[in-house]
Amino acid sequence: MSKKVDLDRLADTLRDYGFAYVISVDDDYRAHTAAVTPVLNDGVLRIGTVGRHTRANTEAHRDVTVLWPPQTPGGYSLIVDGHAETIDPLTVRPTRAVLHRPATSDSPPSTCSPAYDCVNLTEV
Repeated sequence: MSKKVDLDRLADTLRDYGFAYVISVDDDYRAHTAAVTPVLNDGVLRIGTVGRHTRANTEAHRDVTVLWPPQTPGGYSLIVDGHAETIDPLTVRPTRAVLHRPATSDSPPSTCSPAYDCVNLTEV
């Protein structure tokens, strides 16, 4: 069964976040991270112009991750995996999205793992 990102929930969630990091890999699968300010428009994250390393990496390996850090200590990070549709400017079609943080004794039961507090934004 194919899964897809709940774009309405993702759009609502993004209102609480600012900048993010786009994470790509090179031919040796070493991660490269760049700070970006993505905008969700028509189901696509519009990243904009990126540097030469990110551009070269996404040309060779279209799967990327966009990570928004938590806005407050103890808050959720937003992690969106996706497929780069265009390179310059970079656009990413989300394929998976999750809010993620370490679990605490007050955390609700999680579908991720007992060690993590996760909220899945991907439809089943």
